[in-house]
Amino acid sequence: MYPGEEEIEQEPSEEEQIKQTLEFLFGENASEFFEEIGVEKSKNTGRIRKVFVKGKFVGSIRANDGFFVPNIRGAKLLHKATEYPSNRVVVTKDAAEFVSKGKSVFTKFVVDMDDELRPFQDVLVVDEDDKLLATGKLILNKREVKEFKNHVVVKVRHHTQHD
Repeated sequence: MYPGEEEIEQEPSEEEQIKQTLEFLFGENASEFFEEIGVEKSKNTGRIRKVFVKGKFVGSIRANDGFFVPNIRGAKLLHKATEYPSNRVVVTKDAAEFVSKGKSVFTKFVVDMDDELRPFQDVLVVDEDDKLLATGKLILNKREVKEFKNHVVVKVRHHTQHD
C-alpha cells in the first residue's frame, strides 16, 4: 500500500456511486435533489447505464468515460442544486426561445458562462434570469467563445419546450 492510500473495506452502493459522480462533475451539493436513486445496468458489462430518481429516468452514464449525461429532468435537479453561474452557459433573451426548442447555442448569443467549463462537458443552458432552457454538450471554452464570431458553443441534447 502507498502512503495516503486507504484500503477500501466495502464497495460504495450504486446510489453512492451516482452521487459521487454528480458531485465530481457538477460540484458540491449537485446530488442534493437526487433521492431514491435507481439504476439500470448493461446486460453485457454489468455497468450502470441509466439513472432514475423516484422511478423517473433522469439521465445516462456514458460508456466511454462514466460521466453522467442528464436529460431535461436530470438537468432540472442539477439546476435546483447548483448556484448560478455554476455549470451554466447564459444566452440572450433573443436566443432563449430557440434554445428552449432544441436549437444549438451559437457564440454571438452567449452572455456569460462558468469559467470552469471545459469542452465536451454536459452543461445547463439558461437565460439571463437563470431560467433553465436546455442541456447539452459544450463545444468551446470561454476564451474561444469570445474569439469566434459565429460558432456552435453548445449542441443541445434536451430542451424544455416541445413543439
